[in-house]
Amino acid sequence: MVPHLLKNWELTRRPPRSTFPAKGIPGALFYRRQSHHPWPALDLIALLPGLKAGDHVALHDTNLPAISDGRFPSYGVQWLFEDWMGDRLVPEVATPNIGALVIPATRTSCSQAS
Repeated sequence: MVPHLLKNWELTRRPPRSTFPAKGIPGALFYRRQSHHPWPALDLIALLPGLKAGDHVALHDTNLPAISDGRFPSYGVQWLFEDWMGDRLVPEVATPNIGALVIPATRTSCSQAS
């Protein structure tokens, strides 16, 4: 749909631990992997060394149990998203199932309660 933008994107389908920290991530990352707890949190921890302040991590399945009427009780992404202590971006729809975490300037603001 937008071939002129392809030069700005790179799709990497390898495990995050071996790819991103060494390479760095320019601006945004779309996360779509295992939704069961604790994998989303562990994957984000593995990605943090390659992320910088202001980067966005888009997450899918932020409301999977609600939109599936309980057929898919995978709460890992939902818990990670809801408990994020930094800024989050959420679309303005009735039951969003996608959102983005914003990486803060200091990592301690995401790991300590206010």
